[in-house]
Amino acid sequence: MLSRMSLIILATLCSYPTISLSAELNPKTDITSKNELQQLVAEANKGNTAALVKLGDHYYFGRKINHNLTKSISYYQKASQLGDPLADYRLGGLYSKGKGVEKNAKTAFEYYEKAANKGLVAAQMRMAFLYEKGAGVERNLQKSLEWYRKAAAKGHPQAQYKLGLALSTGMGTTENVPQAVAWLERAAKQGSQLSGVYKTKLQEKVTPQALAEARSQVEHEIHAQLSQI
Repeated sequence: MLSRMSLIILATLCSYPTISLSAELNPKTDITSKNELQQLVAEANKGNTAALVKLGDHYYFGRKINHNLTKSISYYQKASQLGDPLADYRLGGLYSKGKGVEKNAKTAFEYYEKAANKGLVAAQMRMAFLYEKGAGVERNLQKSLEWYRKAAAKGHPQAQYKLGLALSTGMGTTENVPQAVAWLERAAKQGSQLSGVYKTKLQEKVTPQALAEARSQVEHEIHAQLSQI
């Protein structure tokens, strides 16, 4: 008996024609690239979502295949129906900008949220930004920080900086300078110069013991966040 996901994949594949690139290849595309594209098409026809998203990207950017926004969207939609978070993220961007579809901030938010809930860090950062700015959703700093925390736990330096900044000022959360320093130093180790500067200023206000405890708390939070994935 087929599983529910297998039935979804089968129904999705049956709703789209078999992909063919014979008349759509860019004339400048070399033989090697053509062979790679044909392999990509073969995988896409099997329901490989990564291949579908890559095809969507090729059509969107006109890479090796003639630019076709309608087809790009159709492949993103197909991959999205099969549960691919990157496809959700791509569609969120298209609805946000109104490219190939009618601009719709609410629909963009819904696609970003789907991708973020599946663990895509870029989408989690986008959700944090949307809540922070009130774009497509009511402004909510607490929810913004929830998404920054998720992305920070996965090592995103900008998320770690944003979280450190919020903790240092109590913006949308309880002020906690030692934890702010702990997050900022993580971002600084990844090359965030602004985090390094701000961390140095804040660290003067924190005792070594308080910082050690904060580092331990942050480490625990990271493990807790990652265990939910």
